[in-house]
Amino acid sequence: MNILNLIFIFCSSLVYILLYNVNRIINYPLINLCALEKCPFCYGTDLCDEFENGKFEFKISSFENVIANLFSVKNVYYAIYKNRSVVLKKLAHDYELDELDQFIHENYVGSRISNKDILEILYPKGDLIGNNYVVENFHLCTHKTAENFFQQIKWYEDPNEVIEQVWYTIKVNVEPLLLKILSSKVFPIPKYLGACGRIIVEENRGQMLSNFYYADWQIRTNISVQLLKAAEVFTEKHDLFRFYLTDISPDNIAVDANMTITFVDLENIIITNHLASGVQSIHHSVDMESDDGFAFSPNEICSHSLSDHNYYAICKLLLSESAPWPMVKGGFLHSPPVGILLQFPKLFELVELCVHPNAKINRFDAAKEITDILEKALQFLNT
Repeated sequence: MNILNLIFIFCSSLVYILLYNVNRIINYPLINLCALEKCPFCYGTDLCDEFENGKFEFKISSFENVIANLFSVKNVYYAIYKNRSVVLKKLAHDYELDELDQFIHENYVGSRISNKDILEILYPKGDLIGNNYVVENFHLCTHKTAENFFQQIKWYEDPNEVIEQVWYTIKVNVEPLLLKILSSKVFPIPKYLGACGRIIVEENRGQMLSNFYYADWQIRTNISVQLLKAAEVFTEKHDLFRFYLTDISPDNIAVDANMTITFVDLENIIITNHLASGVQSIHHSVDMESDDGFAFSPNEICSHSLSDHNYYAICKLLLSESAPWPMVKGGFLHSPPVGILLQFPKLFELVELCVHPNAKINRFDAAKEITDILEKALQFLNT
């Protein structure tokens, strides 16, 4: 048997396996993903009728969707619901969910969750500010912040929701609750559509930002303006809270067909109260060395009424030419047209000042100047 025959047999086998699995996921009832028997320790039940009635179908319009649905390492699936593209999330790895199930079995079988239980996981008792690491990577800075957050959840207003679901969601991944609290159109986040058992449903907001690394410079400039404005929105635009994103990366930001960005992973976050008045103490992030090239102090952020963390993260991880691996090599604004360099010579100096500010400029001002220049650059390119 020659090499060509071997290649043919191998390719034929791959095609057969792919077609077999495509047929399998086409006919797979998505209600089976929901683990309804686990409720009330689940995310909710408001979409269960839609799942039961087959309104959700796996999305198989591209090879990428098929592979993602067949081998979903992160328990994220792509589906169609009422002719719109949606994302189904389990919000954790299977082993993490199994560990929590064991904890529930050992501690909560036959007993009810109380408001006190919720507050204790939102902000455990302790003397250190922000010392709430029971829910990993989610930090509410003070007990008052935790109380305000709990009030904003308003779980009791939803007849389909019970307190066990709130407790379980916080223990696994707080993202669904944040999507509800940040549902105003001003925040660049996906729309939360609901849940069934241990699956939540969000709108699909497009491709990952990393897919636009080689896009036209004008497109990348428009996206960069949105990134900097998003830093301001999460910091300033909620009446009660400031939200500091601690896992900003090209894989956690989506871009749709209109080149509009959305932050699609909100699990890692620090939340402080947004003080309406009084003297503000400002936290200036220190560009500390770390194994991944980016470090921050939750306690330092929590000890101040305002932080430049979001601006620092956007500039250092996405825009700077020295962005650490595996972020954006050379910065998202790499390879600018020569005319831009001549017309706006301060642009890239300001980007680096946003990472390493000096006595003459802080990150808030640097980010504003960068945004102004990029908007002028877009006008320049359109003339």
